[in-house]
Order: sequence, then structure tokens, then C-alpha cells
Amino acid sequence: MICSPSKEGSAAGRIDDELVVRVARKEVKRREEAIGVYRKAGREESARREEAEMEVLRSLLPASISEQQIEDEVRQVIAEVKPEGPKGFGMVMKAATARLAGRADGNDIAKVTRRLLGI
Repeated sequence: MICSPSKEGSAAGRIDDELVVRVARKEVKRREEAIGVYRKAGREESARREEAEMEVLRSLLPASISEQQIEDEVRQVIAEVKPEGPKGFGMVMKAATARLAGRADGNDIAKVTRRLLGI
């Protein structure tokens, strides 16, 4: 049987901590969305099941850092990258996301980056 490459990148059959964290974060996000849909549809039992699964997945994740810690890291990236205008957002996000991988959610990084860049 031939296996196709994973959508999670070039893991080449290896499972490392970074891959586990990425998959767990994605699955937590799916559960959060499903909980909202189930509650809106009045399916409380299904929502509770999703919450229980989400808590198990969250136990696999490292503790998230505070918004202040994210801001400190993004400020350092901005000082290093020296972005100019709105195009700089992408450069800052790329560097900040790499620096904060596994410790902060991309949406939180983007929120702080937008605020610091004034966009």
C-alpha cells in the first residue's frame, strides 16, 4: 500500500511534538466550532461530547503564553524586520509565527501584530 504525503507538511512518517501540537490545535478549533453549531441546533448532548473531547485535546497542548508575552515577542520581531507599510504585516507575521510556534495561536499573534503596526 502506498501512502500519500500528509497535509501536515513533510513529516516523512515521523511524528514530533510540533506536529502533535499543530494537529491538536486544529482539532480543538474544530470542536469549538462544532459546539457552537450543536448548541444553536439545540443538541446539547452532542455539544457536551465535543466539549469533553476538546478538553482531552487541550491536555496535549503546552500552556499558552499571555498576550503581554506575545506583544513582547512581536515588538522584538518588528525591531528586527523593520516593516514598512501594510506589506510589512506579512513579514512580521511570518517571523513572529515561527518564533512563537507551539506557544501562541496564530489569531492572537495577528491581533497583536495589527495593533502594534496600527492596521
